[in-house]
Amino acid sequence: MSEQSKEAVTPLEKGSRVKRKSGNGSRGTVREIRTEVTATGSDLMEKGLMVVVDWDNGTQSYFTPNSLDVLPKR
Repeated sequence: MSEQSKEAVTPLEKGSRVKRKSGNGSRGTVREIRTEVTATGSDLMEKGLMVVVDWDNGTQSYFTPNSLDVLPKR
């Protein structure tokens, strides 16, 4: 029998507060979600979602949606 979380899942959207799933790093804000050709698919023209994150430390990064955790709204 599987247990389901009673907490609502916060959707990833522009303006969401996020952190990386791997490690304890900066927190950031989603600046943009875009569709780009990625190297993960077998089809060279396959498009995937990429998330542009502005980190609190002043840097900017691109991530796939499943590599980020959305922080709960306060």
